[in-house]
Amino acid sequence: MMYKNFNESFFQLIEEVNQLDKSKLFDYQARKRPVTGFALQRDLYTNGSTKNSFSLSRDYKEEYPKQEIARMKKNALLNFDYNMRFFDKLDKGTYNANINNVLERFPFTQVTSLLEIDRQDSGVYLLCLDDYNQFYVGQGKIFNRITKHWRTPLSIDRLVFGTVEDSRLSIDSFGVFDTKRIFVFPTIHDGKDVSEYRMDLLEEEIVYNVDNDYVTNRTIGGNIDGLFEAQVLRFTRDLL
Repeated sequence: MMYKNFNESFFQLIEEVNQLDKSKLFDYQARKRPVTGFALQRDLYTNGSTKNSFSLSRDYKEEYPKQEIARMKKNALLNFDYNMRFFDKLDKGTYNANINNVLERFPFTQVTSLLEIDRQDSGVYLLCLDDYNQFYVGQGKIFNRITKHWRTPLSIDRLVFGTVEDSRLSIDSFGVFDTKRIFVFPTIHDGKDVSEYRMDLLEEEIVYNVDNDYVTNRTIGGNIDGLFEAQVLRFTRDLL
């Protein structure tokens, strides 16, 4: 597939990155390379677990039948291609304008190292995927949440969230090398509120007040009560 903004050297770099054994970007010491790599790559995209991640049992996850695994992988790759085509049409200027709008309204701080983040701080963070003109708005224990995105590959039954034609790629499908900028806004430090903003409401306000084409969040901001509510409130994307 031919792209306007993604050339052969871009994909070659990703392949080289995903052959590395370790990552030190943002002073993040990955113990091992995730099965889906340190960066988004089509050939590795469906390498996550083939067990039922929706099982209620924590100790036992049933393997999907081979035919179902093949079906889910086929749909996931088709959705991947649709999303890449969508990213390729986005405007870099509009993308940066949306991020700058958030930074002008709220006191986020850019960090170039995870060592700058107090591991106990909670709040809101932005992960900027500049190559794809996408950013993610998250909340919680900032350090733990960011590193979990990078180290936890999605199971294949979570790659498509909705339909093949409208599902967004999850932030968990992108790796540390896809993340070009990080901004943080701690709202709780040493167990005490240090901001007038509630982090769940702040996340929601940000997501609702930017151009949604440039946000990779799959659901509404704030607290979601279970998978059913997440499905009902999910953000769709017209990929066709």
